[in-house]
Amino acid sequence: MVKKKQSLWIISCIILFSLIMSTNASIRGIYFYDSWGGLGSNDGQLYQPWGILISDVEEIYVTDKANYRIQVFDTEGNFLRKWGSYGTGDGQFYNPSGIAMDSENNIYVAESLNHRIQVFDTEGNFLRKWGTEGTGDGQFDQPLGMEMNKTGYLYVADRFNHRIQVFDKQGNFIYKWGSEGSGDGQFSLPSNLVFDSEGYVYVADQENFRIQVFTPNGTYVRQFGSYGSNNGEFDSPTGVTMDRIGRVYVSDRDNHRIQVFDKDGNYITKFGYPGSGEEQLNMPHGIDIRYEENSTYIYIADHTNHRVKVYRLDEEIIEYTEIIEFTEIFTQTIFRTITDETGIILLPLVCIGLATVIIIRRIKNSKRKN
Repeated sequence: MVKKKQSLWIISCIILFSLIMSTNASIRGIYFYDSWGGLGSNDGQLYQPWGILISDVEEIYVTDKANYRIQVFDTEGNFLRKWGSYGTGDGQFYNPSGIAMDSENNIYVAESLNHRIQVFDTEGNFLRKWGTEGTGDGQFDQPLGMEMNKTGYLYVADRFNHRIQVFDKQGNFIYKWGSEGSGDGQFSLPSNLVFDSEGYVYVADQENFRIQVFTPNGTYVRQFGSYGSNNGEFDSPTGVTMDRIGRVYVSDRDNHRIQVFDKDGNYITKFGYPGSGEEQLNMPHGIDIRYEENSTYIYIADHTNHRVKVYRLDEEIIEYTEIIEFTEIFTQTIFRTITDETGIILLPLVCIGLATVIIIRRIKNSKRKN
């Protein structure tokens, strides 16, 4: 009987601990933080920015589409450098759009109207290119968004060919999937994509007004979204990214907002609304994320406002010291329960007490942040 009680209390504490751990990050609010740019062609000004990439050293790369160049900023929007001009030569651009980075910090730029991918180092020195206009393997019809996976394969949204193409870092064709249509695994102008922690591919299927999810080799898994302006509906989704705990952020372009979902496509929240004001968006496209302590910063290419917009997402996160403290005492108490019958009484009290301490600390931290 004693052993049964011990087992039940241990299981109860484990469940309680799991529940606390499962709520270690939740959205408290999303707020306007900063913006920069403005229509023009001078350093730091933008003309229809499309893609955005945050490097490991926290430099912000922006494809300045109608200025035919790449601009680089620090996290506060201070101009650092640029490269590119209008043309078809190496290092020149005709509507640069998607942008990605590999593990060697090389920059990959998709040019929608030169129908190719160009590769540069972080200073903008040209390295290589591939692609021509067409429908064959390795050819493109206005490539847009792209992303490099953990194994070093570049996935490209080949927009008007209604497919995803996959390449190695040197531009060698690996495989493809998709065709024009509205069925599962078909596309109507795929515009961007992102990977989750397990390697699944989330594709913004723009004119089908949905996000489709695939295995890394292109096997259809699920989808979410439909046409409209209600929560969970889209009007031309063009950008997609994912944060470190698996939330999916979608640039809902013609609804002029960002929507946030869990990995299964369940709606969580939204931010942004039409206009040119501080908290407003006008046809948002590329989106990327950086982290700082308990805050998440969301960088958006605010396309028709010709600027980069930054929002701050505040989260409640249990501090690691609390988790370690909880784990150590929890383990010691389990040991006492096994060796001493008085532990049967102490174990649930310790579990409840520590859980209460963590919750109270989180509430206090939340109040301090406000």
